[in-house]
Amino acid sequence: MNDIATWIAIISAVIALASAWYAARSNKLGQKNLELALQQEKRQQPNLKLYLVDGHVVRFRSQHFRVYAFHMRISNDSDADNSLADLVLMVEHGRSEKLSIRCQHIV
Repeated sequence: MNDIATWIAIISAVIALASAWYAARSNKLGQKNLELALQQEKRQQPNLKLYLVDGHVVRFRSQHFRVYAFHMRISNDSDADNSLADLVLMVEHGRSEKLSIRCQHIV
């Protein structure tokens, strides 16, 4: 009778060790999956980069005003195709006489 109890205890201990090993392995795999999901979510967020390619100023002496022209490039490094919902261009111009002009254009 004592022999059977010893074997049951040994088999139970082996099964418990195997279960602990499987749980630790599953936990490690779950952590890797969580890291991967977080990286994928981060790539879905908008990551816009603005680059000024060129700029020009044309002065009209007869009308005393200037025309500014800008060539800008916006790149999106995210994986989402439609992560750019709207684009706002704001131009602020100030002079030494404390005059400030603010223009906003929404695309």
